[in-house]
Amino acid sequence: MKYQNLKTQLRLLDTVLKKKKDRYVMALAQYERELGALREKNEETDSNGPSNQELRAMIEKTELMRLVMSKLVMARTETNDGLADPRRKYALKPSR
Repeated sequence: MKYQNLKTQLRLLDTVLKKKKDRYVMALAQYERELGALREKNEETDSNGPSNQELRAMIEKTELMRLVMSKLVMARTETNDGLADPRRKYALKPSR
């Protein structure tokens, strides 16, 4: 009787394992299809087009402006004095 129960449980577990493997294979195939489609889509886009070059130039200019503005507009507080800073060449002289 115990042997019969164990054999039945083994058969049930084998069927569950087979179903899980089938689901895994189907999910893996779908993943491979979607990944292939994404790779093809990425190859289609031209990253050296004129609009992309303009965008890169704008980003570089924006980053440069951000850097310059942060150096020009240094807050003068008790703890941070832009003129007493060793890098004072980046600080603006007071207009007074």
